[in-house]
Parts: sequence; structure tokens; C-alpha cells
Amino acid sequence: MSHAVEMIFRTNPEQEPGFYRFGGFEGEISAYEEAEVVPALLKIEAAVNAGYYVVGFLSYEAAAALDRSLTVKMPSSFPLVWFGVFRERHLQSAQEFPETANQVCYEMSGWQSAISREEYRQAIEKIKAYIGAGDCYQVNYTLQQHSSFRGDVQSFFHDLYRAQATPYSAFFDLDQYCILSTSPELFFQLDQGVMTVRPMKGTACRGKSSHEDQEIAALLKRDEKELAENLMIVDLLRNDLGRISENGSVTVKSLFDVETLETVHQMTSTISSRLRSDVGLVDIFRALFPCGSITGAPKKRSMEIIAEMEDIPRGLYTGCIGYISPEMRQAVFSVAIRTVIIEKDSGTGTLGVGSGITWYSSPDAEFEECLAKGIFAQKAQPDFKLIESLLFEKGSGYFLLEKHIDRLECSARYFGFQFDLESVRTSLEEYSQAISESSKVRLLLSRDGSFTVEVDLLVASTSCPTSWITFADQAVDSSNRFLYHKTSNREMYRFELEKKPDCVDVIFCNEKGEITEGANNTIVIRKDGILLTPPVNCGLLPGTLRAQLLETGEVTEGVIMPADVEQADEIYLINSVRKWRRASLFRGALR
Repeated sequence: MSHAVEMIFRTNPEQEPGFYRFGGFEGEISAYEEAEVVPALLKIEAAVNAGYYVVGFLSYEAAAALDRSLTVKMPSSFPLVWFGVFRERHLQSAQEFPETANQVCYEMSGWQSAISREEYRQAIEKIKAYIGAGDCYQVNYTLQQHSSFRGDVQSFFHDLYRAQATPYSAFFDLDQYCILSTSPELFFQLDQGVMTVRPMKGTACRGKSSHEDQEIAALLKRDEKELAENLMIVDLLRNDLGRISENGSVTVKSLFDVETLETVHQMTSTISSRLRSDVGLVDIFRALFPCGSITGAPKKRSMEIIAEMEDIPRGLYTGCIGYISPEMRQAVFSVAIRTVIIEKDSGTGTLGVGSGITWYSSPDAEFEECLAKGIFAQKAQPDFKLIESLLFEKGSGYFLLEKHIDRLECSARYFGFQFDLESVRTSLEEYSQAISESSKVRLLLSRDGSFTVEVDLLVASTSCPTSWITFADQAVDSSNRFLYHKTSNREMYRFELEKKPDCVDVIFCNEKGEITEGANNTIVIRKDGILLTPPVNCGLLPGTLRAQLLETGEVTEGVIMPADVEQADEIYLINSVRKWRRASLFRGALR
């Protein structure tokens, strides 16, 4: 029996997560019945005291075995506790993380919710009735989604992590199940007797740009409902920590921090304490498990309502995943959210999603929040690079350099790319010393901050004496965030251009039929003596030359429809490399 275990866990808030592999498998410690849970935890404690690493998880339903006053659904066949015992833990660099992105190693169906929107609405209204009656202040209500999976599960995990880059990710390949967790939430961290918890409560969807993100994050920090939810959970966890900590040591380190993940913003708060010397592993889990952020407040009554309202056991979802080092010098556990369970025999994938319900909750808004939280597992995002294409002119240097740098820096911040501004500037300056004629300089930035620079001599296009353009066959979705950033994720643009060899560019429309942009250019038309270009929110790249022309007043924003292009007095293609080019709409039959 072999078990593959990988973890990418952050052990220091000031550092990037470490990529761990565990070796020297000694055996497993597991529990499938309530009566087996505490004995299993005692065996785990004995193993770490004997110098071993233990890595594993507790399912949500293990809570009833730790505290008889807590109510859960009858557990399924999924383990309540599973830990592997290992002799070694190997820390590997980020560069050693497997490169599997963009390889077709697996396929999956769309995720289907186990309950309908109407069933969800009815459940929320009943929970609000309990809140109104004074039973509780908040209940974390969850639902499950299901999918069919086929292929290489470990590759799916690697792609999920690469797209999410969350601080607490783990992969387990067990006998019957594969577990793929990309959790952003710390359950607890123990470091030399200091305990830290960081509950996550309060959610808002990402914007399409760094500017939108900043506005949304600011609104989240002012949202009274989200602030109240977070504060309730902070109070709950302060009380939980007080049961196992030295008197007076429980401290709220920070309140209402907003962390930006791949698909959502989440509000977190941080609480720490110093454990009493007589506290053991069972005591820790009895005091803290399950995490208050995924139950509600007060915990006991909220869990009773959860057991009544949720149709099936949660299993690992909202339990915890982590590891403990020898002699319990260090332990790190995540809350098992954003966690996919794949049953090997059937290929069925299960994903839990949920949200905190209060008196002010809107059923529709909460349902949409649940869907937003599940987006990460719908499909792995393609690996990509950020791109800036600059014009270098001998004698005047880089055209609109600062606007290019600003746009690259904003996109890097948005996608979580490392970005060393001084290195980029230095490299561009070095390359410019060897350029003797007008050239296109292309900079490609990778997620880890590494970048390459390519230089091509700029020659006049002779393949099409007339700059013909036409409309693309495909429409773009203005909610697609990649439209607002210049990346290597350009398959659609290339595909449409290849279909129109007579044209220098193709014009895209969005789902509303509004003009957005060309594959390689901003679109400008002259109409009634005014130069118009589409607003960015139609779904287009904020071009650097476009920004310059808007600032000087030479061009005005306005929604443009296909008929406007057909009837325009003049059509222009503009970008910062080729600048202005007059274009004509191709009206004949294309090859």
C-alpha cells in the first residue's frame, strides 16, 4: 500500500508557501467510527513524540467524537480521521513543482449543484427564522456539487494549485479517494507553543482589473453584514482559544484584513495565544474543531441547525488538513474548503461550497457567493505570461514607456505575478543599447517574476497594401478578465485571424453586440466629426496609445455598434507599436 502526499503550505506569513513531499512511509492512523477518533489522535501524538512527521486530515463529522455536545449527521464511509506517518519531510523549491499546465491529462464534466436555487432559498429562509427566534446569530450553510472526472488526478491538482497559488494546498492519493485541496484559510498554526488562528469570513467577487479590485476590496471592508459576520467568528475563536491558552495571552493581532485570491476577495482576522504547557493534541482539537468560521455562532446551536438543514454529511469539507512535525514543535492545519474529493472507482468528484447566513442575508446573493467560490474547480486556468509590446525609436527611445510599465505592474498585481520593476527597467535599457533602427520590443513576464525580452526590426507591412478589416465570427464575454490584460492567452484571437487571411485584423463584438477591439489593435472610428473608441468595460484591453489619446482629448469614449463601423466616415487601427493606420471594412467574400 503506497500513499502519495504533497503539500504546499505556508509556515511563515512573511514567506512563500513551501512545497513539501513526505518520504519513508511507516503506516497510517485512521478512524471510521466515532469511538476510534480520540484513540487515533492519541496515536498521532505518540508518533510525533517518537520523532515522526504525521500528515492527514479530520472530517467535519469527527467533531461529535471530540465534544459530545456537538451535533453532526451520521458519517458516511469516508474516514473521520486519516494520517500518514512518515520518517522524512522534504522541502523543495517552487522551481521543482511539476510542469503539467496545458497538457491534456484529464477531463471532467461541469459541476452540478445537489440542490436547486429554490431549495436553497427555502433553506435560507428557515435558517433566518431560527436567527429571528434568537436561536443563533449566524449559520454557515453549505451545499455540494458533483462532477465526473477521468484522467490524471495529480495533474489536475497541479493545475489547480498553479492557477490558485493558495497558501494551504494538499494532495492525497489514498486507496479509495484522491483529495485535492487548495485552501486559502488557516485553521491553526502552532509554532514553539504559540498558537495562531486566522478565520476567513466575508467574501466579494474579484473585479476585472486592479482598479476594480481596489474598489471592491474597499467596499468589502465597509460592508456592515460582512464585518458583523467576521467579528462574530473572531469572538467565537477567542473563546475557543481561551480554553487551552495561558491566562491573558489571547490577542487579536488584526481585524478585517482583505486577502485577494484568484476568484474572490476574502476578509480575515488574526488571533494568537500561548498554549498552556499541559495541553496536548486532543485538547487542541477539542477546543477548536471544527473551525468557527464554517459553523456559525454560537457553535453548538449552529451545528444542530446544520445537521437538520443539510441533507448529507459534509465529510472532509470544512474539516481540516495539515501536518505535525516531531515533538509537536510545529503544526499547520488548513480549513478544508476549496477541496475536491474524487472517488477512484466511480470517478465522481465532490466539492462543497457554502456561506455564512445572517438575518440580513439575501438567498440569491448567498447562492451566487457559493457559485463564485466553486469557480476555481470548474476548469484549470491555462498557464500564461504577461506581455508588453513596445516601440523603440532611435533618438527618442521607448514610446509610452511609463504607461507600459504601469500597465504591466497593474496586471502583475492583479494576477499575483512577481514583478521586479528595477530589473525590468535595467533589462530594457540594456537591450536598447544594441538597437540601431526602429524595433518592436516584446517583454514576457512569468508568474515567478522571471522575464524574457525579444527584439524584432519593425518593417512596414507589405502583405496587404490596403488595411482590410472584418468582423470576427466569435463574440467575446465582457466578464472574461483576460480581455482586460495583455497576456499570452490569445488562442481566440489567433484562430479568428487565421480564418481571415485577406485582413490585417478582425473586429470583435461582446455578448451585447457592442464593438470591443481588434485582435491586435484598438478600434477608432470617425463619426460626425468625432473620433470614438469603445469604453474599456465593453471588454477590451486598456491600450497605452488609447490612454494617451483619451488624456489629450483627441479621442472620446463611446459605445460603438457594428452598424456604426459600417457607416463610419473613417476607421482606424491604433496601437503603440504601429501607431495610427487607416483601415477599410472588407465587404467581399473572404478566402
